[in-house]
Amino acid sequence: MVATDQINLIEEFTLNQKNNNYIILTSFCFDPIFFDNFLLPKIRTNNPFAEIIILIDAGQYANSLEHFTDQTGRIYQLIPIYLNNGGVFHPKLFTFISTTEQKITIYVASSNITLSGFTKNAELVFKYDAIKENFDVNIGVIKQFYEKLISNEFIRDEKAKRTLSQVIDFLSTGNIETKNVRLLHNIDFSILSQILQEISPESIYECFLFAPFFSPNTKLLESICEKINLKKIRIGIQKNNHNLTDPDLYLSFCKKNGLECEILETQYADDDSRIFHSKVLHFKGKTNYLLIGSPNLTQRALMNKADQGNIEFAVFLNKKNVESIIDQFSLTKLGDPSRLPSFIDSFEPNDFSLQLRIFSVCYEHLSKKIHVITESLQETAIVKIFFDDKRDCFTQHIALHTGKFSVSITNMGIPVEVKIICNEKFGVRRIYYDRGYFFRNVSQSNFSVHEISNLLFQDNNIDNSEMQVIILILIKNQINSDAISEDMAHQEFQTNFEKKQPLTPLRPSRIPTSNDFQDFFYDVDKISLMLKSKKEQEKNYDNINTAENEDFFGSCIDNQKNPNSKVAHKKLNAAIKKLHKKLDYLFHSAECRYSKDEIVHLQAIFLLFLLRNSIDEINQSQIENIETMLNHNLDKINRNEITQESSIHLFKNLLLINYYHDCHYHSKILRSTISYVDFLVPKVYFEIKNFIINLHKQHLINNSEFDLNKFRYQFCSLVTFCFNPSTISKGPLEVIQAMTNTDNSELVDFYGNILLKLKSGPWNNPYSTFSLNTPRKNIRELYNDLDIQNDTAKKYILEFIN
Repeated sequence: MVATDQINLIEEFTLNQKNNNYIILTSFCFDPIFFDNFLLPKIRTNNPFAEIIILIDAGQYANSLEHFTDQTGRIYQLIPIYLNNGGVFHPKLFTFISTTEQKITIYVASSNITLSGFTKNAELVFKYDAIKENFDVNIGVIKQFYEKLISNEFIRDEKAKRTLSQVIDFLSTGNIETKNVRLLHNIDFSILSQILQEISPESIYECFLFAPFFSPNTKLLESICEKINLKKIRIGIQKNNHNLTDPDLYLSFCKKNGLECEILETQYADDDSRIFHSKVLHFKGKTNYLLIGSPNLTQRALMNKADQGNIEFAVFLNKKNVESIIDQFSLTKLGDPSRLPSFIDSFEPNDFSLQLRIFSVCYEHLSKKIHVITESLQETAIVKIFFDDKRDCFTQHIALHTGKFSVSITNMGIPVEVKIICNEKFGVRRIYYDRGYFFRNVSQSNFSVHEISNLLFQDNNIDNSEMQVIILILIKNQINSDAISEDMAHQEFQTNFEKKQPLTPLRPSRIPTSNDFQDFFYDVDKISLMLKSKKEQEKNYDNINTAENEDFFGSCIDNQKNPNSKVAHKKLNAAIKKLHKKLDYLFHSAECRYSKDEIVHLQAIFLLFLLRNSIDEINQSQIENIETMLNHNLDKINRNEITQESSIHLFKNLLLINYYHDCHYHSKILRSTISYVDFLVPKVYFEIKNFIINLHKQHLINNSEFDLNKFRYQFCSLVTFCFNPSTISKGPLEVIQAMTNTDNSELVDFYGNILLKLKSGPWNNPYSTFSLNTPRKNIRELYNDLDIQNDTAKKYILEFIN
């Protein structure tokens, strides 16, 4: 409630808040079942592009572990905040930011993110809206609050810091002063000291205090009375919902200082069954002041800074109508306050001295690494990482003396949770990994071409529909790009590249649009699905839904319901040819916008898309089209103009064709665009191997095992085409050096087979493009100086030079 208004936080979160880019929520305790199952789906529906961060008290994080769902802390960032002084992280600040609409909405509340906090409790909530051009000093307070959480290292999580830095950049500090509303936090100064500076002492004669928790002493009252010459103090408590077990302490203080004092039983005026979780400090006089928000009436909350108490957030109102808020309280004077039942003796935080502090767990999906920041301990800890398949568990003993470590988890699935045990200390942390983040943000052009390319080539879980989304977005961005000149947008590039005929004007109706591509994606999907059905159910044609497909396939299905694969193949080839033509238009229109490295990335993306949709249908004609496309598009690009990433992604496609079809295809662009040096890095070999294995398993050859010998045979044969006359003299020696620098037997065989393929020719065919006499002679002369410990490596080298 705000003043006389009723506010429903569930409606605010799930209905009213839409199209936000950042949602930052802070809370003391957190109900993962309520948030994950009820709030989150509706928040995500209305805010599909939002980054969600929830900051909660570290002790409450530990307490709620047993209630975590599969989504908790996985598809949004759930960050535990540790305090060093026994205090708690207690603010209830809910921030919704739309950078698109240039606006912010905040809620300063007393309610935690729990079912009771959003439903049955009686809570006080202050709602505040602002557009960027009218940001006032209060926006600066929010900005400072987030900055201080980071600079004082309350937040050390790397991903959360990056996201909050973007929020801070948006929250430019306004110069507009606000007389009636002031937002407050206690990171640098206590909240009480700040509000006492705002009050005109001579105008105040009465103070009303209400909260579930009070200090066990009267220091709060003493500090107030030192500043303000009060006449009367009224203290509200609710039956079974307070810790004021010794009201005589407060009564005695007031009597001693000549103050009238009332202790009042408090109920919610509209429904006396509701529990008051609100916190109120009301100063009454010629001017009325009201403090609401997270702080209870304790020293840690109101009188101390964050380094000596809690972290709190509140709003201080100076308005004539604050009385309407107090009217929500039904107050009855108690004859004997000590007889009103309390619910707890004191508000002391739990002892979490045995909790091992895990400040940050950052999972890098592309590199398959987890980076962890913990408290520094001299002992060695047992680190366990659990994965989404619930079978694998990574276990390793790691020293924590620096408080930082990284682990590699290649081929072990998506990590879900890390547990660290060190003597009696124990810590658990969920690992944030939201695949949807990429797809939510790629449409807003928040990713570069090389980031998109890296994801497509390294995320094994991306399916064809998701890849189509990415292609469509690239198309949409390119077609709508201001970087495309009007002349370029009205040209059609010929599909017969060898003719290289002059460009002809293209009628506006023939300019490709994203809808055109969607139609072709539909065609490719439908025909591919039918061919797959035929292959998997060739003896059971009744399982194919003829009625659903007959309009599309027409003559592809005969009277016996037997798919005519020749017609289907023909239709698929036609659809791919049209798609190829449109992709080529997009590719050439991109040349004026992207760097050469990005051009290679785009070519690799488009080729991967074609292969994933039509790998079964690749034939000699299709290979010739691919070769013509590559030569035409990349013939002017050299390896020294692009990165290793883009050249390797392009190479993966060529290897995929050869491995899948067991053919001998190589492209002329190999020598200019891809260097053999790229493959002398061990991680590149295993990256390419994992790429082929995963596509083999998930998309291509589901009924066969990965063939390492076939993979090596095709890989090494293709690598020989990456040498050229200017590199062949030193290349074999560099391959030998890489071979002698590794103890991995698989890498030794890989490098050794490159040498043999150079000598005998790729695919064991004669290879006479350039002579090996000079490099072999040089290696013979250096052989005795080479430190070769591996017998297998010696065998390969001797076979190469003899």
